[in-house]
Amino acid sequence: MKVNSFCRIIRYLIILIFSAFVVQPAFCDIDDLLNKMTLEEKVGQMFMIGNLGEDLESEQSFKKYHWGNVFLGYVDIDKLTPKQIAGLSNKLQKYAEKYNGSIPLLISTDQEGGKVNRLKKGVVVYPSQKYIGNNVEPSLAKKAAFYTAVQLRAAGINTNFSPVADLNINEKSHIVKFERSFHKNPFVSAEYVVAYLKGYRKGHLVGCIKHFPGYGDVAPDPHRSMPVTYKTYEELKEGKLIPYFKAIKEKEADMIMTAHIAVPKVTGDVNLPATLSKKMISEVLRKNMGYDGIIITDDFNMGGIRKKKGVGTLAVQCINAGVDILLFVGRKEAQKSAWDEVYRAVKNGKITEERLNESVRRILKVKKKYNLFKTRYTDMENLTRSVNTPEQNNLLIELRKSKEK
Repeated sequence: MKVNSFCRIIRYLIILIFSAFVVQPAFCDIDDLLNKMTLEEKVGQMFMIGNLGEDLESEQSFKKYHWGNVFLGYVDIDKLTPKQIAGLSNKLQKYAEKYNGSIPLLISTDQEGGKVNRLKKGVVVYPSQKYIGNNVEPSLAKKAAFYTAVQLRAAGINTNFSPVADLNINEKSHIVKFERSFHKNPFVSAEYVVAYLKGYRKGHLVGCIKHFPGYGDVAPDPHRSMPVTYKTYEELKEGKLIPYFKAIKEKEADMIMTAHIAVPKVTGDVNLPATLSKKMISEVLRKNMGYDGIIITDDFNMGGIRKKKGVGTLAVQCINAGVDILLFVGRKEAQKSAWDEVYRAVKNGKITEERLNESVRRILKVKKKYNLFKTRYTDMENLTRSVNTPEQNNLLIELRKSKEK
């Protein structure tokens, strides 16, 4: 036997033996992983921060707050190519590997199609959900979602805040104005919501259904102030909630985003948004609808959440209502203030450790389900094989040729 061959065999055996004693996080029991986490790491998992530009890349911020999830908004990536976004994503994942016990980040964005997209340069952007829901068969909708997933994953993004499950009803709704809703018929909308989720999952992308229980039939814009719906739970079940029921029943729902909308005939409080309501989150969505995936807020900085009590107090209320991840788009001081208050609340018992662990366990399960412990980084060298491909462009041409139903 040649010396080189012998050396290779010995090296292989050493690696094999060593690997037997090293527990890779991807194969860890979730509860074991949870037990090894510090309180700071657990609190960090319950936040998603972003839209901060250069401040997003602060290693010291990750070191102190152990941010568990990131949102890439227009401030962060609007002018970047997929390769540049991939470089940013890999950099952030390295921070997580260094300061979060090797737990990967959920890195998200808004890539709905049509007018709402954060990736614009060098990618194929498909038509709006309104166009898809009124002109395209669900099978092609699933394909569009799959190609979107492939492009996002190539750029290092593993979560998409899509599909929109709101119904196309009120022309004054900010959802309807921007053609973000599939259809006014909840059963038709449900078909497309599930088709998108299946396409995303096929592309190893976490899809997020939004906005529970629904903005599509109300005004004003929750970015500025809180809308109100006066529907009862029975009325919601027969309309706005149908897409959610279908996605949950078919086990396609891994993440649902809450709406900053008051539902007084369910909660009894016209000033309480669903995001902060234990009745809406823990009773309706969890218990009545049987959902046990991640619940994430819409942007906590939006006007739909009134901040008179202070952002930290509201963050604690939100977690006790049953939400798993608080989304902060911009306003870095608000992000830090909320983290500090949540941390103190766990220390003094306002948030129980059991409640904290419930959310962190759900988050870890999704990260493991999508194999992010092993696929957190993107391959910079082969990225172009997955982005703006002939197949993706041909589908766009096919969709544009689709005739109205």
